[in-house]
Amino acid sequence: LGGGLGGSMGAAGNQNGNNGSSLAKYVVASLAKRLEDPSTQNMICGFMKNAESSQLQTLASTAGIPLTEHQASKLVTLAHGITPTKIQKIVKTSKRVWYGFNTTRKTFKVISKYKHVLVLIVLLGWIQSALWKPMPLPKHLRRAAQKGSMKAAAAAAAAAMNVSAVT
Repeated sequence: LGGGLGGSMGAAGNQNGNNGSSLAKYVVASLAKRLEDPSTQNMICGFMKNAESSQLQTLASTAGIPLTEHQASKLVTLAHGITPTKIQKIVKTSKRVWYGFNTTRKTFKVISKYKHVLVLIVLLGWIQSALWKPMPLPKHLRRAAQKGSMKAAAAAAAAAMNVSAVT
């Protein structure tokens, strides 16, 4: 049981039920490390430079994929353009995309886990802002309120004068 790829993951992979996921991560990490090696890049470029359309058609038919002569010649043209520098760029870009994908996935996982807490925080912040910073009135309502308050102030002043004159 202890040998091979599956045995190197230990008991934690089996207990959590993510054995396939761990294996896939291991294979992808191993492949990325292998692709970063200059000797592997040179080997891939050598294979690509020697590719021929008949060879590609044979490989495609073995895999059960129909491939026309035109498609094969386009693939050969593409294969002949592969260089170690392009492979390095592809590996770097792929690693960045994978990192961004994982970061986004983890962010959404945290958001979904603490969704109720985040909603509560937003709600409390909204209530607090409503209590301490009331929403300003539009200009036409402010003007009407000022005119109304001026009339009320004038009426109060007139009433105060009449009361003081009477007494």
